[in-house]
Amino acid sequence: MDILSYYYFTELCKDLNMNRTAERLYVSQQTISNHIARLEEHYGTRLFYRKPALSLTYAGEYALQFSQRLLREQHNLEEFLNDVEKKGKGILYFGASSLRLNDSLPQILPAFTERYPGIELQITSAFSSRLEPMVLEGKLDLAIVLNSRHLNPVLEQLDFAEDQVFACLPERLLLDKGKDAAWKQKALKGIEVTECCDLPLCLTENRIGENILQAYHDAEIEPQVYLSSSDTNLSFAVCCTGVAGAFIGQNRLANAGSALPDDLNIFPLTISGKPVVQKLVMIRRKDRYASEAMKYFMQLLQESAEKMERVNIARSV
Repeated sequence: MDILSYYYFTELCKDLNMNRTAERLYVSQQTISNHIARLEEHYGTRLFYRKPALSLTYAGEYALQFSQRLLREQHNLEEFLNDVEKKGKGILYFGASSLRLNDSLPQILPAFTERYPGIELQITSAFSSRLEPMVLEGKLDLAIVLNSRHLNPVLEQLDFAEDQVFACLPERLLLDKGKDAAWKQKALKGIEVTECCDLPLCLTENRIGENILQAYHDAEIEPQVYLSSSDTNLSFAVCCTGVAGAFIGQNRLANAGSALPDDLNIFPLTISGKPVVQKLVMIRRKDRYASEAMKYFMQLLQESAEKMERVNIARSV
């Protein structure tokens, strides 16, 4: 049986719509239909109900599990043989949030490309909630996500980084509120999120943003929200203009380096006296072969993260 038939079958199962799958894969509906008919004839059973809408039969559900395993093993074999033959070719599928991609990839790509010029990188930018299913489905080889206590046991989780969050407060805003040198000196050791309540703030619509809002709610304080966005880079850019404060991770600040405005105070953020930290991990399927190129890519990512963690970020203007 042609493995391409299993591929088209698996792809059709994602959409359960012949037209949509054909358009997505840039093939004709007849091509997909022929491959499905070939599978059904070979196994002597129907894999789909055609009416009232396309859906998997009981046999089809079992066949899907087999097809997914088969395609994973085919990928593993290709990667293994590629390593054996030292071809240095292939595709590495990697996912992370846009923030993590911007912070990490520019640092590591020169070294990676120098060693593996024949490896194509296909990048997916998404939140952790979307990346984990993509790794499970085999759409991604590797992803950086927020640490989860409920990770699927099929996945391997590797510690990546602890990204401490800082309160980035423009000097002009602190002067307007009468924050003196003594207040700032104390803030260098850590500033409670509720101490920023009288300043206009950019809040992010992610897990850190939710924790910050919860801290305000628990203290029965209404924050002055200047801007709310899912894009941390946007919050950081607005903060750098001096019109509002923002809560930004160490990696983003370390990568900004000399581009940080001179009048930006950066204080370690705390909630109930505890530093606010985003624990990040790398995840991959345990049954997916890790090529030498992938191992090197992971090594470079880890080295870059460790370098960023060593940068001293806190400062007072």
